[in-house]
Amino acid sequence: MSILFIKHIGIEGPGTFGSFLDDKGIGYETVDVFDGAALPEDPAKYGAIVILGGPMNVYEEDAHPYLKDDDRFIKDCFRIGKPMLGLCLGAQLISKASGAKVGRNHEKEIGWFDVELTEDGVNDPLFKGFDKTIEVFQWHGDTFDIPENGAHLASSPLCANQAFRYNENAYGLQFHLEVTNDMVVEWLDAYDDEVKSMGDKVSREKIIERAKEFSAEYNKQAIKFYENFLRIIK
Repeated sequence: MSILFIKHIGIEGPGTFGSFLDDKGIGYETVDVFDGAALPEDPAKYGAIVILGGPMNVYEEDAHPYLKDDDRFIKDCFRIGKPMLGLCLGAQLISKASGAKVGRNHEKEIGWFDVELTEDGVNDPLFKGFDKTIEVFQWHGDTFDIPENGAHLASSPLCANQAFRYNENAYGLQFHLEVTNDMVVEWLDAYDDEVKSMGDKVSREKIIERAKEFSAEYNKQAIKFYENFLRIIK
């Protein structure tokens, strides 16, 4: 089994998912589409596709032409039933490729927030062993609609659609289970203007403090999630 990660910016990589695969001895490749790398012609050779995040929006295809390639590639994966997992931007790309709408959320979420699993989420194998309420790291301003005939898996007060399943094995998460402490700090530095634009709603210090105290537990939660995903794609 080999997993392909599609990367949209240098600082948003596989994170703890990559470390998990290393520990399991599972091979993976990362394609840097933002740097001009071409997506594979045939996704069939991979066990699964993981589509990572990025600060761009799915509808900014003129500014980021590789988003059109993402869309084509995801639709190819739909056609052959290839398992996929989209994280943040990746989830929005899967939703868009399914024909659902992606647009601005009424409020940005930056930092640590609780999401609530729906009944479908509690019963989905991707969240087997999870509590109904999950604390997660968020960084997004857009949101996705649930694909037609898809399953709505998680919600939160600030963003109704936090996770979905489309077909049997394509999943989208609005939140970031893959982040490490270093990634959290790196994002806060790189996207400092966005953080400052949120005023008192976002505290850099509180985000970092929570990352440090929650890191071990968050990593355990992420590992449980990755193990569930591997069971689904086998």
